[in-house]
Amino acid sequence: MLASALASLLIRALTADVVAQILLRLAKYLAGRTDTTLDDEIVQILEEAIAKSKP
Repeated sequence: MLASALASLLIRALTADVVAQILLRLAKYLAGRTDTTLDDEIVQILEEAIAKSKP
């Protein structure tokens, strides 16, 4: 019961900005594990999109 309440609170606390930052960190991690430039371009696009979405 307590775990369910905590999980619900955590889900409500996640804003779009937090989710975007988590996805950006995941993309950076995955891009660091490969040698392709496509991954680096995807990270750059994500960074630019996040920067544009902030007021």
